[in-house]
Amino acid sequence: MSDYFVGFKWEAIEGFFSEITGVYKDGDWLVRCPCANGEYNENSRSVMSSTDIKQQVYVDTENIKYFKKVKEQEAIERGIREENEDLRGYLDTLNHHLTKGKVRVVMMKKVRFMGLVNTRRDIVENCLKDGCTVMLDCDGEMFLGKYIDGNIGIIIHQSEITKTALKYAEYLEENNDLFKYVFPVCERCKNRIPANMVIYKSKSYCDDCYSEAKKNGEL
Repeated sequence: MSDYFVGFKWEAIEGFFSEITGVYKDGDWLVRCPCANGEYNENSRSVMSSTDIKQQVYVDTENIKYFKKVKEQEAIERGIREENEDLRGYLDTLNHHLTKGKVRVVMMKKVRFMGLVNTRRDIVENCLKDGCTVMLDCDGEMFLGKYIDGNIGIIIHQSEITKTALKYAEYLEENNDLFKYVFPVCERCKNRIPANMVIYKSKSYCDDCYSEAKKNGEL
């Protein structure tokens, strides 16, 4: 007795089914099969023997299993890629999806900085962690700078890393505690020192306190 009958179905393409629609002759079957796009048309009908159907069921089942695994792997890789390209919520502040895509591309592009090749995102984040902050030059252009012995040192200018990267740096400083710039505290008056800083034996002093401490022989 045949394992097949009119109305027998099997999944031929994920979500789409082949079906035995009638008996032909000599034990063969009329079968309706979906096209590659999942649609059915006049070319969707064929004549198949029971042996042909058994083989086709096996092939279709294995193909579906394979493509499911491929999709799962692609989803995993996409998730890893998106996690690796995380911009700490910055993209959510942008209005248009095309803008988000462009910003992601800019920030994930690898460039050379201080002899090392890294993404712009990582360069910005590493500079902020190292004590840099976003500043403006005399032309109103941004740069990542650092207070060095009372002077401002330009670590990387927007012409070298793009304005987009420095906008990202601004966002981090304003919204992420890990990257917020904290001005040093004067060892003597305990006030924050936004500028005019003197470093003496790894300790920070404002100009006035340094002059007075030196005058009094404290240093």
